[in-house]
Amino acid sequence: MTMKSETNRSQTTVETACALCGSGGSVLFEGRDLLHGVDGSFGVSECGECGFAFTSPRPTEKRLGDYYPAEYSPHEPRIADESGVRERVKRAVLGAFLGYPVESRLPVPLLWPAYMAFRWNSKNIFYVPWHGQGRILDVGCGSGRWLWRLSKAGWRTAGLDISRAAAETAQETYGVEVKVGTYPHRHYPDGSFDVVTLWNSLEHMWDPLGVLKSCAAVLAGGGLLYMSVPNFASFGSRYFRENWFPLDLPRHLNHFTPGTLAAAAGASGFEVSQTTALRRTSALRKSARYARSTGDARLAVRVMTTRLGAGIMSRLFATRGRCELMVACCRKVRDDLPGT
Repeated sequence: MTMKSETNRSQTTVETACALCGSGGSVLFEGRDLLHGVDGSFGVSECGECGFAFTSPRPTEKRLGDYYPAEYSPHEPRIADESGVRERVKRAVLGAFLGYPVESRLPVPLLWPAYMAFRWNSKNIFYVPWHGQGRILDVGCGSGRWLWRLSKAGWRTAGLDISRAAAETAQETYGVEVKVGTYPHRHYPDGSFDVVTLWNSLEHMWDPLGVLKSCAAVLAGGGLLYMSVPNFASFGSRYFRENWFPLDLPRHLNHFTPGTLAAAAGASGFEVSQTTALRRTSALRKSARYARSTGDARLAVRVMTTRLGAGIMSRLFATRGRCELMVACCRKVRDDLPGT
């Protein structure tokens, strides 16, 4: 991605070109930091060549950290009880249906109801199927809570996060290995992992292609990459625009659609094997509340401020696959790309 010009906003923001093809873009709209209220206005631009959307102008790389407050929720620890009956049943399900090395005395037929309940909870999509030797790297892992859960289920885990405080929390609270840093800088030898995950991380990355190429490099042959990002092609995004909660300006620098995410993966040595749309009713409610606070009096906005209304609309959008979040499973198919 090529830096084009500094703005006059005290040299704290910069205009950028498209991270996928290097072309210029035109501003679709401007928005502010609605979540934490940090001053500034930031543009969402769309590339005229490949259609990729990105934040420009955006904070400079050096100033981007100023927009992540100390209380940023993904970096905060949350302890959960892993010793109850529900957790033991969940581990039995992971062993019986996802291949985890977890022993269970329960016969598989008795676990089918638990498996159906497991699949009904969309958060469990982040329990990826066992692959290879069970070596997994989570890029942008935050406090390491998810890595801790995976390690309890048999994975050999490692994490990478830009926040030193988050890395310390991961070690002190959960006892998991987390290195401080970010890609595309090298932190692990090539071929070190069977699975890499980017859960709600790629949208934050200054150089998304560099990140994906680095992920390809550390994966063994046939390794899998799982990533979740907000869906910029969702109905919520198109309807709420600058008030769309998952937009999260200026922390989100990249705004993917299914097409541009597949293009980024393909340019980085991956092939998308499956994309899953996930409903996020709370995101619609928060978007509607943002819109209402600006004086938006449209009927649909008023409806979606309620839990029932947002739930109905969310299910309606899901019938078209236009949900707020998408999860992609990608297989490494090349490792001969420049920069890997």
